[in-house]
Amino acid sequence: MSHSILIYEHGGPEVMRWEEISSQHPGRGEVLIDQKKVGLNFIDVYQRSGSYPLSLPSSIGMEGVGVVDTIGEDVENVKVGDRVGYVMGPPGSYAESRLYPADRLIKLPDYISKMVENNWLGSKSGQGFYKKEKDENGKTFCST
Repeated sequence: MSHSILIYEHGGPEVMRWEEISSQHPGRGEVLIDQKKVGLNFIDVYQRSGSYPLSLPSSIGMEGVGVVDTIGEDVENVKVGDRVGYVMGPPGSYAESRLYPADRLIKLPDYISKMVENNWLGSKSGQGFYKKEKDENGKTFCST
């Protein structure tokens, strides 16, 4: 079983509940991600507090990095075992695993190290991730 932080009412940090969630199975166009790192941002606070209302109950969190565990029908851009990242999609990154639309995933190449993953999540909502640069071998990579 996986766990997620869920909120049932808007408020301060005390409304967050670490709960076991039922097994998730990807639908058409979705993947199940085994989350490795998640980003913490002010939008999470705004959603939790109700400044940016969510339909409740809900999980919160808008970005993360993980490994594709299972794919649903019609998913062609990633495969099981791929390292992926995402930003600003549906809330729900405060979880050990989560479903996510495959077409919004950013596949992380092998040459992007765990350090870069950490830096990406440390930037403002991953905005720096979209800056393209070339390394000494001419390979294009994204940096913060």
